[in-house]
Amino acid sequence: MGPLPWELRFLLAMNPAFLTEMAGAFLRTLFAFQRHRGRRLGIRDGQTGSVTFVQRFGGVCNLNPHMHVLVPDGLFVPGVPGVPGVSDAPGAHRRGRDRTEGRWGHRRRRRP
Repeated sequence: MGPLPWELRFLLAMNPAFLTEMAGAFLRTLFAFQRHRGRRLGIRDGQTGSVTFVQRFGGVCNLNPHMHVLVPDGLFVPGVPGVPGVSDAPGAHRRGRDRTEGRWGHRRRRRP
């Protein structure tokens, strides 16, 4: 995904609710992609998750709000009660990331 327009960077930096909404839209898109890929590989009821860090500034203290997101390459699947298993589903390949980024960019452009 390319850099955001300056107007959007400023809005994200000054409006925490908008930043939260944009992060949510990105993660919903990514999670839907992972679950869809799992279903295509025969994995039912798979779930995913993430750890997200928001960083407001770039390397030279310029205003550059962005997220660092850690996401597992597979899905968590039901197993022993209280202990999730992890699927052997391969992670997103480059073509999948391109499609996910394209959907995310479309959602980003629809927002004010």
